[in-house]
Amino acid sequence: MESLITDLNSNPYTSSKTDLNRDGNSSSNGWLVAAGLLVLVANAGAAGSMLPLLWTEAGSIIRTMGEAGAAFLFGSLGFLVGVPIAIQAFRKSSLRSKRWLSITVLFLCVTPIPLASITLQIIAGICGFQLAE
Repeated sequence: MESLITDLNSNPYTSSKTDLNRDGNSSSNGWLVAAGLLVLVANAGAAGSMLPLLWTEAGSIIRTMGEAGAAFLFGSLGFLVGVPIAIQAFRKSSLRSKRWLSITVLFLCVTPIPLASITLQIIAGICGFQLAE
């Protein structure tokens, strides 16, 4: 009977101290990890959008409007989703490890388009085609 009374007196909306870390936040960094994975996918997609250029003939002059558009879409998706989540996680955290994770996600948010450009230059050097201006 006493256990029933203590169960009724406990508040179901408060969590126990074992569920909280030193920040007072829940122990999972779910949103930040999800944003980090999304930004990694955006980087891979932006670099991967240049891979069809590997089958271009040597000496040809090409314009990469479609590939650049795909890289821009991947980059903007990663930026628009990753930056707000990483900034919010950085502002709320007091642990260094979580702050470094937030800074890493912020850095990866701005790298898809430069990564696609570097990939394009490397593929142009390997295959021998020229980029139109």
